[in-house]
Amino acid sequence: MRKMMMTGAALLALCVAGDALALGPTFGLRIATGSGFDRDDKLGQDAAIFPFAIGPAVKFTLPLIELELNALYWSTTVEPKAGPEYVDNELALPLIARVTLPVVPLLLDLGLGLGLEPRFHLSSTLDGKDIEDVLGDAAPEREMVMYLPISVSGDLNLGVANVGLEIRYEYQLTERYKDDKAKVDYLTFFGGVFF
Repeated sequence: MRKMMMTGAALLALCVAGDALALGPTFGLRIATGSGFDRDDKLGQDAAIFPFAIGPAVKFTLPLIELELNALYWSTTVEPKAGPEYVDNELALPLIARVTLPVVPLLLDLGLGLGLEPRFHLSSTLDGKDIEDVLGDAAPEREMVMYLPISVSGDLNLGVANVGLEIRYEYQLTERYKDDKAKVDYLTFFGGVFF
């Protein structure tokens, strides 16, 4: 019985993979902005946090879910009430699994998704100067940061292209620096076009 169940699961996986290959991927572009929230107030009170992201995206439509992978240039500007402006630039690679519901068949889909998003440090500036030039050896050592994106989206099929709006809440899971307890979550508003 157990072997039959495992064989059935393997066949289902092959069918899903076959369907995904038959449908093929759709490619597009994502752009986003929003706001960041210092979860534990480690960055100082009233620090304004502004994210901006842009990059290519690809969607794979499976029978039950849709998978989306982005390669985003992610820039975060932190403006404390007192002190220099800090800008952090990263490469973000979110992978989101989304369940979609056709509200108006072949025209409008609504989706709810969840995923994982690693971010890799590219550069940082403090008051417009490279942070390593300003702080030297005292510059903190960066870690790869993992986020949990939660997504609500709407896609409009225009025939030639799909245009979509998406709200993502990005929950920080791991530390940005060694022994750094600051956690910044983001509420971002994404626009996208897919062909």
